[in-house]
Amino acid sequence: MKEPGTRQPRTAGDLTQRTGEATITSVSLLTNNPDKIEQLKAERISVVGRIPIVIPANTHDEGYLEVKRRKTGHLLERPHGHSR
Repeated sequence: MKEPGTRQPRTAGDLTQRTGEATITSVSLLTNNPDKIEQLKAERISVVGRIPIVIPANTHDEGYLEVKRRKTGHLLERPHGHSR
């Protein structure tokens, strides 16, 4: 359980440290960040699925999301029925 004021795991190393004795061999990951998938694979954790985070962009964050897609390779999808 997450302690108040603590951050969620951000790297595969954080995940393996936080699970302690538990052995995680595979996950289905809720992410748009391909780097997280690669980090887990590097720790020999099989990523059996990726569930995309799909939220409509608004005028305030369209540019930010485009930079994430272009510079860091984020796998961003538009919700059905939404376009630029």
